[in-house]
Amino acid sequence: MNREVVVTGAGLVTAHGAGCDAFWDGLVAGTTPEAAPGAEGAGPLVPPDVAPGRRDAMSWLRLAVAEALGPSGADGTGAVVLGAQARARPGTTHPLRAPEIVAVGRTGLEPVVVSHACASGLFAIELGRRLVASGVHDRVLVGAATSLNAPATESLRVVRALGGHPSRPFDVRRDGIRLGEGAGAVLLESSASAAARGAAVLARVAGSAARIGGTSSAASDAPTILGVMTDALRAAGATEVGHVHAHATGTVQGDGAELEALSLLARATDSAVTATSHKGALGHLLHASAFPGLVAALRSLATGIVPGSPGLARPEPAVGVLLPTAGTTTTPAGGVPSVLVNAFGFGGNNASVLLERA
Repeated sequence: MNREVVVTGAGLVTAHGAGCDAFWDGLVAGTTPEAAPGAEGAGPLVPPDVAPGRRDAMSWLRLAVAEALGPSGADGTGAVVLGAQARARPGTTHPLRAPEIVAVGRTGLEPVVVSHACASGLFAIELGRRLVASGVHDRVLVGAATSLNAPATESLRVVRALGGHPSRPFDVRRDGIRLGEGAGAVLLESSASAAARGAAVLARVAGSAARIGGTSSAASDAPTILGVMTDALRAAGATEVGHVHAHATGTVQGDGAELEALSLLARATDSAVTATSHKGALGHLLHASAFPGLVAALRSLATGIVPGSPGLARPEPAVGVLLPTAGTTTTPAGGVPSVLVNAFGFGGNNASVLLERA
Protein backbone atom coordinates (compact mmCIF):
# COMPACT_ATOMS: atom_id res chain seq x y z
CA MET A 1 0.00 0.00 0.00
CA ASN A 2 1.28 3.46 -0.88
CA ARG A 3 -1.43 6.03 -0.18
CA GLU A 4 -1.25 9.69 -1.16
CA VAL A 5 -0.33 11.86 1.84
CA VAL A 6 -1.58 15.43 2.24
CA VAL A 7 -1.30 18.24 4.78
CA THR A 8 -4.65 19.20 6.32
CA GLY A 9 -3.52 21.39 9.21
CA ALA A 10 -0.64 23.54 10.44
CA GLY A 11 0.05 25.52 13.60
CA LEU A 12 2.89 27.79 14.65
CA VAL A 13 4.21 29.93 17.49
CA THR A 14 7.22 32.16 16.78
CA ALA A 15 8.71 35.49 17.75
CA HIS A 16 6.12 37.02 15.40
CA GLY A 17 3.42 35.73 17.78
CA ALA A 18 0.89 32.90 17.85
CA GLY A 19 -0.50 31.48 14.63
CA CYS A 20 0.57 30.85 11.05
CA ASP A 21 -0.96 34.17 9.95
CA ALA A 22 1.26 36.19 12.32
CA PHE A 23 4.37 34.47 11.01
CA TRP A 24 3.42 34.79 7.34
CA ASP A 25 2.42 38.45 7.65
CA GLY A 26 5.75 39.23 9.31
CA LEU A 27 7.70 37.29 6.69
CA VAL A 28 5.97 39.02 3.77
CA ALA A 29 6.40 42.43 5.40
CA GLY A 30 10.06 41.68 6.06
CA THR A 31 9.83 42.57 9.75
CA THR A 32 12.45 41.27 12.17
CA PRO A 33 11.52 41.05 15.87
CA GLU A 34 14.10 42.45 18.30
CA ALA A 35 16.65 40.03 19.71
CA ALA A 36 16.75 39.14 23.40
CA PRO A 37 19.04 41.63 25.19
CA GLY A 38 22.30 40.47 26.70
CA ALA A 39 22.20 36.72 26.06
CA GLU A 40 25.02 35.33 23.92
CA GLY A 41 23.77 34.14 20.55
CA ALA A 42 20.15 34.84 21.44
CA GLY A 43 17.67 35.86 18.80
CA PRO A 44 14.10 37.15 19.26
CA LEU A 45 11.81 35.78 21.97
CA VAL A 46 8.22 34.60 21.72
CA PRO A 47 6.08 37.56 22.90
CA PRO A 48 4.95 37.21 26.55
CA ASP A 49 1.26 37.64 25.65
CA VAL A 50 1.27 34.39 23.63
CA ALA A 51 0.99 32.32 26.81
CA PRO A 52 0.45 34.78 29.69
CA GLY A 53 2.20 33.82 32.88
CA ARG A 54 4.23 31.06 31.24
CA ARG A 55 7.34 30.96 29.07
CA ASP A 56 7.90 27.35 28.18
CA ALA A 57 8.06 25.32 25.00
CA MET A 58 5.30 22.91 25.99
CA SER A 59 2.76 25.74 26.36
CA TRP A 60 3.62 26.91 22.86
CA LEU A 61 3.39 23.38 21.51
CA ARG A 62 -0.15 23.07 22.86
CA LEU A 63 -1.12 26.25 20.99
CA ALA A 64 0.48 25.04 17.75
CA VAL A 65 -1.22 21.64 18.04
CA ALA A 66 -4.62 23.26 18.65
CA GLU A 67 -4.23 25.40 15.53
CA ALA A 68 -3.10 22.45 13.42
CA LEU A 69 -5.96 20.22 14.54
CA GLY A 70 -8.59 22.93 14.07
CA PRO A 71 -12.10 23.07 15.54
CA SER A 72 -12.69 19.33 15.14
CA GLY A 73 -9.69 18.41 17.27
CA ALA A 74 -9.01 15.81 14.56
CA ASP A 75 -10.44 12.95 16.60
CA GLY A 76 -9.11 9.68 15.26
CA THR A 77 -5.53 10.90 14.84
CA GLY A 78 -3.62 7.69 15.26
CA ALA A 79 -0.15 8.83 16.27
CA VAL A 80 1.94 11.78 17.37
CA VAL A 81 5.56 12.14 16.22
CA LEU A 82 7.65 14.85 17.89
CA GLY A 83 11.12 16.11 17.04
CA ALA A 84 13.12 16.54 20.26
CA GLN A 85 16.27 15.51 22.09
CA ALA A 86 14.35 12.95 24.17
CA ARG A 87 11.10 12.53 26.09
CA ALA A 88 10.78 14.73 29.19
CA ARG A 89 10.37 13.18 32.62
CA PRO A 90 6.93 13.58 34.23
CA GLY A 91 6.36 17.07 35.58
CA THR A 92 9.27 18.67 33.71
CA THR A 93 9.24 21.19 30.88
CA HIS A 94 12.77 20.88 29.52
CA PRO A 95 13.03 23.02 26.33
CA LEU A 96 14.90 20.34 24.37
CA ARG A 97 12.58 17.48 25.29
CA ALA A 98 9.15 16.30 24.22
CA PRO A 99 6.13 16.11 26.56
CA GLU A 100 5.10 12.62 27.64
CA ILE A 101 1.52 13.08 26.44
CA VAL A 102 0.06 15.30 23.71
CA ALA A 103 -3.64 16.20 23.78
CA VAL A 104 -5.38 15.24 20.53
CA GLY A 105 -9.13 15.68 20.42
CA ARG A 106 -10.53 14.05 23.53
CA THR A 107 -7.50 11.83 24.09
CA GLY A 108 -3.91 12.12 25.21
CA LEU A 109 -1.44 10.27 23.01
CA GLU A 110 2.08 9.23 23.92
CA PRO A 111 4.41 10.57 21.22
CA VAL A 112 7.07 8.81 19.24
CA VAL A 113 10.20 10.95 19.74
CA VAL A 114 12.53 11.48 16.79
CA SER A 115 15.98 12.90 17.61
CA HIS A 116 18.16 13.98 14.68
CA ALA A 117 19.57 17.31 15.91
CA CYS A 118 18.34 20.33 13.91
CA ALA A 119 16.88 18.07 11.21
CA SER A 120 14.55 16.39 13.73
CA GLY A 121 11.44 18.19 12.47
CA LEU A 122 11.78 16.88 8.92
CA PHE A 123 12.88 13.42 10.06
CA ALA A 124 9.62 13.40 12.06
CA ILE A 125 7.68 14.45 8.94
CA GLU A 126 9.33 11.61 6.99
CA LEU A 127 8.30 9.09 9.65
CA GLY A 128 4.76 10.49 9.79
CA ARG A 129 4.47 10.36 6.00
CA ARG A 130 5.52 6.71 5.99
CA LEU A 131 3.00 5.82 8.71
CA VAL A 132 0.17 7.35 6.64
CA ALA A 133 1.36 6.16 3.21
CA SER A 134 1.71 2.57 4.42
CA GLY A 135 -1.80 2.51 5.91
CA VAL A 136 -0.68 2.15 9.54
CA HIS A 137 -2.58 5.38 10.42
CA ASP A 138 -5.01 7.63 8.57
CA ARG A 139 -3.76 10.76 10.37
CA VAL A 140 -0.48 11.58 12.11
CA LEU A 141 0.30 14.76 14.03
CA VAL A 142 3.92 15.92 13.76
CA GLY A 143 5.39 18.69 15.90
CA ALA A 144 8.31 20.16 17.86
CA ALA A 145 9.03 23.03 20.24
CA THR A 146 11.98 24.77 21.87
CA SER A 147 12.79 27.81 24.00
CA LEU A 148 16.09 29.60 24.47
CA ASN A 149 18.27 27.57 26.82
CA ALA A 150 21.84 27.34 28.04
CA PRO A 151 22.65 23.80 26.80
CA ALA A 152 21.79 24.71 23.21
CA THR A 153 23.73 27.96 23.37
CA GLU A 154 26.79 26.22 24.80
CA SER A 155 26.74 23.44 22.20
CA LEU A 156 26.87 26.02 19.40
CA ARG A 157 29.41 28.21 21.18
CA VAL A 158 31.98 25.42 21.49
CA VAL A 159 31.88 24.77 17.74
CA ARG A 160 32.11 28.53 17.07
CA ALA A 161 28.79 28.64 15.24
CA LEU A 162 27.25 31.57 17.15
CA GLY A 163 27.14 34.90 15.33
CA GLY A 164 27.81 38.37 16.63
CA HIS A 165 24.96 39.86 14.60
CA PRO A 166 21.40 38.81 13.72
CA SER A 167 21.54 35.91 11.25
CA ARG A 168 22.27 36.82 7.65
CA PRO A 169 21.42 33.72 5.61
CA PHE A 170 23.31 33.48 2.31
CA ASP A 171 24.80 36.96 2.82
CA VAL A 172 28.50 37.57 2.12
CA ARG A 173 28.73 39.15 5.62
CA ARG A 174 27.15 36.23 7.49
CA ASP A 175 29.00 35.29 10.67
CA GLY A 176 26.93 32.66 12.46
CA ILE A 177 23.74 31.50 14.14
CA ARG A 178 21.35 33.34 16.41
CA LEU A 179 19.05 31.05 18.40
CA GLY A 180 15.30 31.47 18.34
CA GLU A 181 12.33 29.81 19.98
CA GLY A 182 8.81 28.63 19.24
CA ALA A 183 6.75 25.61 18.27
CA GLY A 184 5.13 24.08 15.23
CA ALA A 185 2.75 21.29 14.30
CA VAL A 186 1.52 19.76 11.03
CA LEU A 187 -1.31 17.27 10.49
CA LEU A 188 -0.55 14.63 7.86
CA GLU A 189 -3.44 12.61 6.45
CA SER A 190 -4.27 10.23 3.65
CA SER A 191 -6.10 11.98 0.82
CA ALA A 192 -8.95 9.47 1.16
CA SER A 193 -9.34 10.24 4.87
CA ALA A 194 -9.32 13.99 4.18
CA ALA A 195 -12.01 13.61 1.52
CA ALA A 196 -14.15 11.42 3.76
CA ARG A 197 -14.28 14.00 6.54
CA GLY A 198 -14.42 17.02 4.22
CA ALA A 199 -11.07 18.42 5.38
CA ALA A 200 -9.42 21.15 3.33
CA VAL A 201 -6.12 20.03 1.78
CA LEU A 202 -3.29 22.54 2.16
CA ALA A 203 -0.70 20.67 0.10
CA ARG A 204 0.36 17.27 -1.12
CA VAL A 205 3.46 15.66 0.41
CA ALA A 206 4.88 14.66 -2.94
CA GLY A 207 8.22 13.29 -1.77
CA SER A 208 10.54 13.21 1.22
CA ALA A 209 13.95 11.85 2.10
CA ALA A 210 16.22 11.62 5.13
CA ARG A 211 19.91 10.74 5.14
CA ILE A 212 22.67 10.40 7.71
CA GLY A 213 26.07 10.93 6.14
CA GLY A 214 28.84 13.34 5.33
CA THR A 215 32.48 13.84 6.23
CA SER A 216 32.19 15.83 9.48
CA SER A 217 30.35 15.60 12.78
CA ALA A 218 29.43 19.30 12.63
CA ALA A 219 30.06 20.76 9.17
CA SER A 220 27.50 20.44 6.37
CA ASP A 221 28.45 18.40 3.33
CA ALA A 222 27.40 19.58 -0.17
CA PRO A 223 27.29 16.12 -1.83
CA THR A 224 25.10 14.75 0.97
CA ILE A 225 22.78 17.77 0.78
CA LEU A 226 22.49 17.34 -2.98
CA GLY A 227 21.79 13.64 -2.48
CA VAL A 228 18.93 14.14 -0.04
CA MET A 229 17.32 16.85 -2.20
CA THR A 230 17.62 14.60 -5.25
CA ASP A 231 16.14 11.68 -3.30
CA ALA A 232 13.08 13.77 -2.35
CA LEU A 233 12.55 14.91 -5.95
CA ARG A 234 12.98 11.35 -7.23
CA ALA A 235 10.45 10.05 -4.71
CA ALA A 236 7.97 12.60 -6.05
CA GLY A 237 8.73 11.85 -9.69
CA ALA A 238 9.71 15.51 -10.09
CA THR A 239 12.36 16.66 -12.55
CA GLU A 240 12.82 20.18 -11.19
CA VAL A 241 11.96 22.48 -8.32
CA GLY A 242 11.67 26.23 -8.62
CA HIS A 243 11.61 27.20 -4.95
CA VAL A 244 13.60 25.87 -1.98
CA HIS A 245 13.00 26.97 1.59
CA ALA A 246 16.56 26.42 2.71
CA HIS A 247 18.01 25.42 6.07
CA ALA A 248 20.41 28.43 5.80
CA THR A 249 21.20 29.49 9.36
CA GLY A 250 23.75 32.20 8.54
CA THR A 251 26.97 30.26 9.13
CA VAL A 252 29.84 30.66 6.67
CA GLN A 253 30.39 26.94 6.14
CA GLY A 254 26.81 25.66 6.34
CA ASP A 255 25.28 28.22 4.00
CA GLY A 256 28.19 27.77 1.61
CA ALA A 257 27.68 24.00 1.44
CA GLU A 258 23.93 24.40 0.87
CA LEU A 259 24.53 26.98 -1.87
CA GLU A 260 27.00 24.66 -3.57
CA ALA A 261 24.44 21.85 -3.45
CA LEU A 262 21.70 24.13 -4.79
CA SER A 263 23.93 25.17 -7.70
CA LEU A 264 24.57 21.51 -8.48
CA LEU A 265 20.81 20.83 -8.30
CA ALA A 266 20.11 23.73 -10.69
CA ARG A 267 22.68 22.30 -13.11
CA ALA A 268 21.29 18.77 -12.82
CA THR A 269 17.70 19.87 -13.42
CA ASP A 270 18.65 22.54 -15.99
CA SER A 271 16.52 25.09 -14.19
CA ALA A 272 17.09 28.08 -11.91
CA VAL A 273 16.42 27.57 -8.20
CA THR A 274 15.07 30.31 -5.91
CA ALA A 275 16.22 29.82 -2.32
CA THR A 276 15.02 31.62 0.83
CA SER A 277 15.28 31.29 4.62
CA HIS A 278 13.27 32.61 7.57
CA LYS A 279 16.09 32.44 10.13
CA GLY A 280 17.23 36.04 9.72
CA ALA A 281 13.96 37.06 11.39
CA LEU A 282 13.30 34.26 13.88
CA GLY A 283 16.73 32.82 14.60
CA HIS A 284 17.35 29.08 14.58
CA LEU A 285 14.68 26.99 16.34
CA LEU A 286 16.96 23.91 16.45
CA HIS A 287 14.92 20.67 16.26
CA ALA A 288 11.77 22.74 15.62
CA SER A 289 13.37 24.83 12.86
CA ALA A 290 11.64 23.01 9.99
CA PHE A 291 8.15 24.13 10.99
CA PRO A 292 8.38 27.82 10.02
CA GLY A 293 9.85 26.58 6.74
CA LEU A 294 6.94 24.20 6.21
CA VAL A 295 4.40 26.94 6.95
CA ALA A 296 6.19 29.36 4.62
CA ALA A 297 6.07 26.67 1.92
CA LEU A 298 2.34 26.06 2.47
CA ARG A 299 1.60 29.78 2.21
CA SER A 300 3.75 30.24 -0.90
CA LEU A 301 1.86 27.37 -2.56
CA ALA A 302 -1.47 28.96 -1.64
CA THR A 303 -0.66 32.59 -2.50
CA GLY A 304 1.99 32.37 -5.21
CA ILE A 305 4.19 34.72 -3.17
CA VAL A 306 7.84 34.04 -2.30
CA PRO A 307 9.08 36.41 0.44
CA GLY A 308 12.76 37.33 0.49
CA SER A 309 15.13 36.22 3.26
CA PRO A 310 15.23 38.52 6.31
CA GLY A 311 18.81 39.57 7.03
CA LEU A 312 19.94 39.09 3.43
CA ALA A 313 21.21 42.25 1.73
CA ARG A 314 24.33 41.17 -0.21
CA PRO A 315 23.78 37.66 -1.62
CA GLU A 316 26.65 35.23 -2.00
CA PRO A 317 27.15 34.61 -5.74
CA ALA A 318 25.90 31.17 -6.76
CA VAL A 319 25.45 29.86 -10.30
CA GLY A 320 21.84 28.98 -11.06
CA VAL A 321 20.53 30.11 -7.66
CA LEU A 322 18.35 33.18 -7.13
CA LEU A 323 18.46 34.67 -3.60
CA PRO A 324 15.65 37.20 -2.96
CA THR A 325 16.78 39.83 -0.44
CA ALA A 326 15.13 41.07 2.76
CA GLY A 327 11.88 42.99 2.38
CA THR A 328 11.21 41.84 -1.19
CA THR A 329 8.55 39.53 -2.58
CA THR A 330 8.37 37.72 -5.90
CA THR A 331 5.34 36.27 -7.65
CA PRO A 332 6.44 33.73 -10.26
CA ALA A 333 4.34 33.41 -13.40
CA GLY A 334 1.96 30.52 -12.88
CA GLY A 335 2.31 30.68 -9.12
CA VAL A 336 4.39 28.36 -6.97
CA PRO A 337 3.63 24.72 -7.88
CA SER A 338 6.08 23.12 -5.42
CA VAL A 339 8.48 23.96 -2.60
CA LEU A 340 11.36 21.86 -1.31
CA VAL A 341 11.99 22.37 2.42
CA ASN A 342 15.46 21.54 3.81
CA ALA A 343 16.69 20.83 7.35
CA PHE A 344 20.18 19.76 8.41
CA GLY A 345 21.79 18.98 11.76
CA PHE A 346 24.98 17.98 13.51
CA GLY A 347 25.96 14.35 13.14
CA GLY A 348 25.36 14.34 9.39
CA ASN A 349 21.56 14.52 9.70
CA ASN A 350 19.94 15.76 6.48
CA ALA A 351 16.31 15.81 5.32
CA SER A 352 14.20 17.33 2.54
CA VAL A 353 10.43 17.37 1.97
CA LEU A 354 8.78 18.35 -1.31
CA LEU A 355 5.31 19.91 -0.97
CA GLU A 356 3.13 20.38 -4.04
CA ARG A 357 0.15 22.65 -4.55
CA ALA A 358 -3.13 20.87 -3.82
